[in-house]
Order: sequence, then structure tokens, then C-alpha cells
Amino acid sequence: MGDCVQIDIPGPGPASGEGYDWVRIEALEDNSPASDEESCGMRVRSCKDPNINSDDTAHVFTSDATSTFLIGKTEYGFIFISWAQ
Repeated sequence: MGDCVQIDIPGPGPASGEGYDWVRIEALEDNSPASDEESCGMRVRSCKDPNINSDDTAHVFTSDATSTFLIGKTEYGFIFISWAQ
């Protein structure tokens, strides 16, 4: 947790991120039940570019915005990604 992720969304992107959007990982959770399906949840929050000395959020949303991802694999090898904002 605490790592930043650079996102390249189609379009010009924010100047504060030099064209890229940035998010910080706030929470990780292993959601794997006692079955053959594996999954984990990840919540990210819009943040500033960690490579630039600026307090401006480098994202299309403000620093109040979070997104949650569920990433998993079924017993048959199918990978799924679910996203909620």
C-alpha cells in the first residue's frame, strides 16, 4: 500500500502529471474464499505526481475521488476485472 500507479488515459491528460493521471494504492484485500477462485480488491485514490514537486492532483478527478478494482481468476483460468468508482 502507498505505492503510486501511473495511468495513461487516452487524451491530453493533466499538466500536473505531465500528461499522465496518478493514483495511490490505499487498500489491498485478499478476497479469495476457500474455493478455486482467487481474487483481490484494491482501492486507489487520485494523487499528485510523485516525481514532481507540486501539490496539484495529477488526475481527471480531485483527490477526494477513489476507485475500487476487483481482480481475480476463476478455477477455469478466466481472469476478470471489475471496477467501481
